[in-house]
Amino acid sequence: MEKIGITIPEGLGIGDKVQFCHIPENFYKNYGVKLIDVSNCWVFDKNPYIERGVNPDKVLDLWSLPYNNGDYLNRVEFFNSVLKFSKIYCRSTRLYKYEDPSNVIHNKVCIHAQGKSSGHTLSKEIIEKIKERYSKYDIYQIGGQQDIDCGLIDCRGSSMWETVKHIATSAIFIGVNSGPMNIANCYPHINKKLILLTEKGHHNVSVEELEKNAAPLWSGNHYFNWVDYGWQYYNDTAIDIGITYTYNKI
Repeated sequence: MEKIGITIPEGLGIGDKVQFCHIPENFYKNYGVKLIDVSNCWVFDKNPYIERGVNPDKVLDLWSLPYNNGDYLNRVEFFNSVLKFSKIYCRSTRLYKYEDPSNVIHNKVCIHAQGKSSGHTLSKEIIEKIKERYSKYDIYQIGGQQDIDCGLIDCRGSSMWETVKHIATSAIFIGVNSGPMNIANCYPHINKKLILLTEKGHHNVSVEELEKNAAPLWSGNHYFNWVDYGWQYYNDTAIDIGITYTYNKI
């Protein structure tokens, strides 16, 4: 079989890169061949199904493949629409580090309050509700150094792998649509809570969209903010809407 390289454009955000990290395992278990990471992307640093320093016969740009519209339970199934795996062995993204659940700190909550690419920022009311609901937990705030200060255990500005460790060792992750949200999706043992915002803005949704169009599917034709069945979904209003709960129940 020819040697196949993969590349991810450098300018993509954290989540845009993390969403591809399941592909080498599924490829290897279907075809018995390791993919070659041409771009040396950090999401493949610990991946045992990746080779580096090998010249490929051809290179696939994972961002530009002609993915097919349709109904999918998660993005792994979506990517399979073009990669044509006969079987999906790994149904979630994986970073292959900090996966041992015995290292989870059971009174640790990790929160990401401000998404860079989505423009989502948790309101003061939501942050105060999280503090109230999890007052007996240690709550760590991760994210960029310029993110809003929530008055929690401050880990903003940590390195990428330090941030991954904070998320992976948490019992609960609470956040907005963001790169750290995608990192949390790599760890099925975490209790994951995504807060959707109904104010106008990039990737935000209206109350009407939550009522009519939100569905447990992901594709180009369906609800953008759907991640996976392993998540709990909340909104920024005082009522339950569609598949989401009010943030007061977080």
